[in-house]
Amino acid sequence: MTNESASNYEYTIFAGEASVHVYRRAQTPAANAKTEPFYTDEIVQRKDNYAVATLKLALFHILNFVYAAFAFIVAVTIVTLSIGLLPLLGLGAFVYVRSMPVVGWLANIDIALANRITPIERRVALNKGNSPQ
Repeated sequence: MTNESASNYEYTIFAGEASVHVYRRAQTPAANAKTEPFYTDEIVQRKDNYAVATLKLALFHILNFVYAAFAFIVAVTIVTLSIGLLPLLGLGAFVYVRSMPVVGWLANIDIALANRITPIERRVALNKGNSPQ
């Protein structure tokens, strides 16, 4: 089932559940080819509509709020425990150093969650050599 429009040879094919836009465009002929224009189909997936994007963003913000509250509690607990144990033979410094991989894992989870909704060209990546084991 095609829906033809008069502008720019554009038509839409409804395949399955998601609509796919097919654009026809003239290609540049090679040096020894005929100069007659010919057209090929370029298939571009349609972006999410506003309702789906809004639901994705709402779910992201709910999950991000829950995660941020958990990460804040963990970070405050680590700092408080480290300061509280510092007078006890410097045990607080040991707890602080040993708990830094936990903060690194929390950062990795936060970046992975943010990359779920970020466009591909603006995604964040950590240097894997410096990430905690």
